Amino acid sequence: MWHQLNLFESEPQIQLCYNPRRKGSWLVTWKGGQAHVELPLIFRFAPSEIDNALMQWVTLSQNKRRAKNKLLLKQWESIIFGYLRSPHLAIDKKHLEEEWRLFNLKQAQSARIRKNRYKPRGNHQDLTPVFSWINEMFFNSKLEAQLTWTRGWSGTSYHTQRKDEKGKLYDLICISRGYDQPDMTKEILGGVVYHECLHIVIPPKIAEGRRFIHTPEFKKAEKLYPWYKDWVDWHKNVLPVKLRNQKRKPLKTKSWLSLKIKSLF
Repeated sequence: MWHQLNLFESEPQIQLCYNPRRKGSWLVTWKGGQAHVELPLIFRFAPSEIDNALMQWVTLSQNKRRAKNKLLLKQWESIIFGYLRSPHLAIDKKHLEEEWRLFNLKQAQSARIRKNRYKPRGNHQDLTPVFSWINEMFFNSKLEAQLTWTRGWSGTSYHTQRKDEKGKLYDLICISRGYDQPDMTKEILGGVVYHECLHIVIPPKIAEGRRFIHTPEFKKAEKLYPWYKDWVDWHKNVLPVKLRNQKRKPLKTKSWLSLKIKSLF
């Protein structure tokens, strides 16, 4: 659960957000002369001297490169970390547990709402049978994922992970609405579904501080799809045209004049 508080009316403004997931660190983001500070929940019960040390640290962090500020920042940090590492924190534990319970409850409700919002059936195509076909043909029906269409007319499809109401991760495949066409073939739609399924089987790799999504292993497996060339050709040449045409279509709205005329007869 987030709690926001404006500490200063004068510059700089500092806005505090308490996040129960944070433990022994805090995050400061400066935007438009305003500091957004994300703190562990235990700071909500911190004594006034710790609040003052934190505000001083945030104010000085705007100009970290100054030698004088660096020295002062270390001094305030030692006070703050001393409080965090203290074994005798004066915290209302019952209140803290209640805050954590409410936070988890809100997260579970949000996860439930998100999951109910996923709709694999589009205006013309249904992703569920296509996913089952790809899953059975290439992955021995071992993959489990939620499927849905993008909200807007974007050409981007993606795979990501979400948490359900119990906090367990599940895979979500979101397919570009540009594929939801009346003349769409199973093989072409299966191409993009197969591509996103590969992201589940072959996760990104991190090397030398960089994150590689489409690794050589991924590209090799992608070309094993029998209709790979047909899908790539459609994705590169036909999909952009479909998206442009869709965006040019006028909205189907009835004007006030036409409704007025209709009411006279």
